[in-house]
Amino acid sequence: MKRTVAMYMHKNPITLEENSPISEALELLETHHITHILVTFKGKLTGVISKQDLLEKAVDLLKHSSGRAFNLVELRTRNIAYIMGEDIITVSPDDSMDLGIELLLQNKFHCLPVVNDDLKPVGIITAFDLLKGYYQELG
Repeated sequence: MKRTVAMYMHKNPITLEENSPISEALELLETHHITHILVTFKGKLTGVISKQDLLEKAVDLLKHSSGRAFNLVELRTRNIAYIMGEDIITVSPDDSMDLGIELLLQNKFHCLPVVNDDLKPVGIITAFDLLKGYYQELG
């Protein structure tokens, strides 16, 4: 049996449109206890935001500003396109789990967006998901 990405991915990933404010991304990361958000434009994948990248860039942004009120305005008005990573590699649900592992290792990523033929996000798979799937196959 071919082990596919679909067997281990999280379906219905959390997404935000590019014009969403940074504060909304921070809120979603916290309330859903996730580490990645897929970014879309008109429903098609355009980028990924990781919790680590978001926090690093938010801290950098806040370092160059003064005052709590100004910082809150920046987080509420600057959109996530400012922060998102655009160099994305994707997989399809039918791709093999081995391909997912290979892509994560080669690129030192922590997750891969799973998209359909129209580049619409249908899932997300993390290194932990693939490791868990691999371990289950051994047992």
